[in-house]
Amino acid sequence: MYIDFILLFFDYFKTTTRRVVVFEWIIPLILSTIAFIALFTNKSMTSLYINYQETFVSLLGVLIGFSITVITLLISTSNENVEGLKKFETIYFIGKKKINLFDLLVLNFSYSIIIEILLIVSILFYPSIKIIFHLDIITKLGLFSLSFFLILHVLFLNLRNVSDLYFTLISKSNK
Repeated sequence: MYIDFILLFFDYFKTTTRRVVVFEWIIPLILSTIAFIALFTNKSMTSLYINYQETFVSLLGVLIGFSITVITLLISTSNENVEGLKKFETIYFIGKKKINLFDLLVLNFSYSIIIEILLIVSILFYPSIKIIFHLDIITKLGLFSLSFFLILHVLFLNLRNVSDLYFTLISKSNK
């Protein structure tokens, strides 16, 4: 089985700071926990999560397309802005190599694509898992909350990536 993508996870976590963990992990965790509690305590709201599969698959399709487009543009474009990203060093190391903002953006968008693909595959298999294992309502809500958490994580990651790219390009153009 091809599992080299796991190395990408390790590289991503090497580049996270406390601020990033709060923004990309803690806030989505809090929001998904609130969603779980709201759905669990208010039985009339449980119908909201039933059709989430179609919505999440559509959203993930758009996110995957966006992430792939950004990586394609970053890698295939050769102009002064991209060269500026390659010259802008970050504080992060992967192995013994100090990475630049270009490397960081490619890493973050690649990580985002892997998470999006794994999430879309798991959501597509969810109906089969639900039938085979006869999941109870708490487990179904838990899986919904986990999916919601990972989607929020990817959205916040993309927000940070776009912000990094924008502010780097703007600060370069203002010089």
